[in-house]
Amino acid sequence: MSARDPVGTMWGLVLGSWGLAGACVGAAVGMTLQVTQGMSGAAGSAGAAGMAVGAVLGVIGLLAERSRAAGRPGLVDGRGRAARPLHGAVLGLPIALALPAVLWLIVIGTVALRSLVPAVTFGMVALGLAWAARRVWSNHRLARALEALEAGDLPTAQGALRGLAEHGITTRRARSTARLNLAMLALQVGDGAGALDWVGGLPGAWPAVVRAQGHLLDGSTGAAEAALAEALSAPGARAVQGQADAVRVLVVWRMDGAASARELAERLHGEGATPLHCALLGALRRQAGDAAGAEALAGSEVRAVVQSALGQSIPELRSATADPTGSARRP
Repeated sequence: MSARDPVGTMWGLVLGSWGLAGACVGAAVGMTLQVTQGMSGAAGSAGAAGMAVGAVLGVIGLLAERSRAAGRPGLVDGRGRAARPLHGAVLGLPIALALPAVLWLIVIGTVALRSLVPAVTFGMVALGLAWAARRVWSNHRLARALEALEAGDLPTAQGALRGLAEHGITTRRARSTARLNLAMLALQVGDGAGALDWVGGLPGAWPAVVRAQGHLLDGSTGAAEAALAEALSAPGARAVQGQADAVRVLVVWRMDGAASARELAERLHGEGATPLHCALLGALRRQAGDAAGAEALAGSEVRAVVQSALGQSIPELRSATADPTGSARRP
């Protein structure tokens, strides 16, 4: 397997973690035997044996975890593919085993050698383990929150995401991802101000396009245009092109009128068009008297957007659910 293969990386990470944990525990036991029983070379032998045992346990743990992972919702990874992240226990347990052993090695090594060198050396290892534990905990909590979101358990997902966004120990990446997801959830219920609160200050294309949508819901078209320009020039702009196109159509509608917005929406319409884009184009066609063209876009996802809290928060779409006399259109 290549080094970039996610499966190969997973195996390497797990085997390395468990092997290191076993080596630390074995070395701690061996060093203790050397100091208390005079068993020369026990630390090295026990460390090697512990590494082998740890690697075996890692293989067993990974196989068991991958089997159980089949029942969890898939999440989209950085390459746009469905994946099931490792459960935090697979990497958390070896850290929990290794950390006390390393702390004991600091004590026993310093006593045995009458030097601070073991304290400095193993102290750096302990700091590395603490840093790794923080990452594993953050990634585990984030994965569980996103899985709850995929499963439709919004209260659980929102609670977990809020905890990550507000917890001081969370890694920057997990905190940013949690805030972005909370902002997107706020957009879904038409809360532009709430979305802006969560996504404010986050760099990147996705946060910028979410800010643009939040400003539109908040009635700040100029700010939405600026955020849209930021999204299209930020790293990862291609990944948000569909969402940005829908925002652009609405910005043009409000600034230049329906005719210009329809011309733009028709030109940008294609396979990558989002349901929001299709909903806006449908409303523009209906407003121009092209009822048949509007109905051609009225799939289930588009109707869901129009009838959602987000759709009803956009005046241009809210008017699309009423007939010319103002009465509600039957879903």
